Amino acid sequence: MRRGFADTPDGQVYYVEQGRGEPLLLLHQSPRSVSMWLDVMPLLADRHRVIAFDMLGYGDSDPPPVEGDEADVAAMGRTAIHLIDALGIRQAHLCGLHTGAYVGAQAAAQGGDRFRSLALFGYPFIETDGEYEAFFARKVPAPARPLRTGRQADGSHLTSLWMAGYAQVQKNWLLHGGPQDTAADSENHRQPSPHRHAHLFMTEHELDVIERYVFDSPRARYMPQIYKVMIRPSADLLRRIAIPVRVVDLETPHESSFCRRGARMTRVMPNLEAAQLVGHDDNICEFSPTVFVRELTDFLARHPIG
Repeated sequence: MRRGFADTPDGQVYYVEQGRGEPLLLLHQSPRSVSMWLDVMPLLADRHRVIAFDMLGYGDSDPPPVEGDEADVAAMGRTAIHLIDALGIRQAHLCGLHTGAYVGAQAAAQGGDRFRSLALFGYPFIETDGEYEAFFARKVPAPARPLRTGRQADGSHLTSLWMAGYAQVQKNWLLHGGPQDTAADSENHRQPSPHRHAHLFMTEHELDVIERYVFDSPRARYMPQIYKVMIRPSADLLRRIAIPVRVVDLETPHESSFCRRGARMTRVMPNLEAAQLVGHDDNICEFSPTVFVRELTDFLARHPIG
C-alpha cells in the first residue's frame, strides 16, 4: 500500500493506493478517514488501482473552504478531480459511503467524462426543505458531539470516543447474532461484560476497528459545517450526473431513514440502479468487506473504462 500527499487548488490531500487495473476512488463516511477502507482495498487490488483519500476536513487532509457556518462541499467534490489529475489518471470509477456518497455525487456532477461510474452506499437523500429543517431541529449530527466539548485535561474525551467505537462493534453483534466464538476453548473469552477487560472478549480485528474510530474522530474537524450543506435537498445535484449510478441501501434499523431511499431516488434518476443489502450497516467495510466488494465489483464490471 502506497501513501502520499497530493497538492490541489484547495489544499493538500492525503491518500493511499494499492493494486493495478482500472482506477477506483473510495470516499469515506464521517467521522472516518482512509482507515475505514483498509479491509476492502486488498480485496479490490487484484483488478483495480484502488485509491482512498481523506476528504477535505478529515484525517490528514487540509480543511475545506468554509464561509460562515457552511463548508464548500462542491470544492470537496472537486478534490476527487484534482487528485486524479495529480496522479496522472484520465478516468476513474467513484465509490462513496454516507458523507462520501454525497461528496462522490458532487464529484460526478462536476467531473463530466473524468469518471466512468458512481456507486453510492447509504446515500443521504433529502427531498424537501421541510425534511432538512426537521433534521436540524431534532438533533446535531451525533458524531460531532464529542468534538464540541473539546479535549478534557483528564483525557475523559478519549473514553467517550472509545465507547463510541465500541458501539460500532456492538451494532455488528446485534446484526449478526452476537460475538461468535472463534475457537473451541474460547467460551470464556467471548462473553462481553462490563466487569471484564474488553481485550478478553473482543477479537484483534474488533479492537483494531475501535482504535481506528478513536484515531479518526478527533480529526473530523468540520463535520457540523459539512452536514449543514450536505443534508439538503439534492435532487438537482443528482440530475446533473450523466454517468451510470448504482445506489445501495443498507437495510438495518441502525441506518437513518433518509439513507435508505434508493427507490425514491429512481424518480429523480430513472436510469439509476437501486439495490439493498439487508442486515448490513455503515460499518460493512470493516465487518463484512467481502459482501461490500461483491456488491461493488458486480456494478463496476458492467461499466469498464475504455
